Amino acid sequence: MRLFVSCIPGLESLLEQELNELGVGPATKTGSGAYIPLSWDALYKVNYASRLASRVLCPIASMRFFDRESLYQAIYEQEWSRWLTDSDSFSVDVDGQNPAFRNTHFAALVVKDAICDQFVQNQGKRPSINLKTPTLHLHLLLREEGGLLSVNTSGAPLYCRGWRRRSLEATLPESLAAGLLRIAGYSGERVLCDPFCGSGTLLIEAGLIATRTPSGYFRKKWNLFRMPGFSEARWLEIKKELDSERRAAPEGTQLLGADRDPAALEATRIHAEVCELSHLLRLEQRSIRAYTPPVEPHLVVTDPPYGHRLELGAQLYEQLKVWLGERTENERTLLFSADENLEEQIPTSSSVALSYGGLAASAHLLARDLSNLVCEV
Repeated sequence: MRLFVSCIPGLESLLEQELNELGVGPATKTGSGAYIPLSWDALYKVNYASRLASRVLCPIASMRFFDRESLYQAIYEQEWSRWLTDSDSFSVDVDGQNPAFRNTHFAALVVKDAICDQFVQNQGKRPSINLKTPTLHLHLLLREEGGLLSVNTSGAPLYCRGWRRRSLEATLPESLAAGLLRIAGYSGERVLCDPFCGSGTLLIEAGLIATRTPSGYFRKKWNLFRMPGFSEARWLEIKKELDSERRAAPEGTQLLGADRDPAALEATRIHAEVCELSHLLRLEQRSIRAYTPPVEPHLVVTDPPYGHRLELGAQLYEQLKVWLGERTENERTLLFSADENLEEQIPTSSSVALSYGGLAASAHLLARDLSNLVCEV
């Protein structure tokens, strides 16, 4: 069996690269993630250090079942007292299809019933169901002749880094921000600019990359802490090893940001302070039309407002096009947007399709100096 590391659709190739760089490979990409060999060290490293992963699923059992009764029996036969007590809570997610279970909700109910019935039979009490913060988060992948039952070892999605104190509407997930920076070739050097910085997700992720701070450095909880066989000593050893790679940002590194919303800028300042990045940050309350970066940026990465976030209508893209035209010809630019009109308004050289929250979107690379991109697009 192998661990499955999920990610935002569109980032699979980048995740495969990152997992191999972490030394937990060989990684094999697949739809919405990648597989890696199963080991405790891999569980620890990916949960603590992957910038692109969403969750890490650890298999419990590969099961054959053909109807409700056989699935119920396969689940009931597992030793659930190893994973739970009657005072704990759990949840069940189901994906895929099986001839007997076209409805994933029905399959989840069967799993829940089998676990609860085993507890009632053996202990007279049962654990509760908690969909938000369960003690144990189970995942069942349905297949043609059965399914694979796994534990979500991460708990909350790994884009919950632990540093965010304030969220704004339509906040970019941290793992997606890290993916965009990787697509753009950002490695932590020189000057990065986000003229629509919002609560600072792209800037903060860039700062963490520049200082080689593990993605989980500010996070406190993972569900793997409750897994049978978890070694706190080994976890702390690997954590110490990864933390030792932290460094001061390279000389010349700057994070430039602007936004019209003062609340957004205040959130960015707070997040930078939590992450010990305030010294790298230079923020201004400006619209795109009025913003002139204090230092000429080497790289522009941004998520322009769209849909219900967009108050300026079609004028915004025209203003952004003019603003980009006023910058030097040596910079690289990546625009991320779910707005299908972006490419019509601002021609790009290439794009990569992404998806998050059920929303199709693209990262658009402008026809500037793209020769130094360090990853495939």
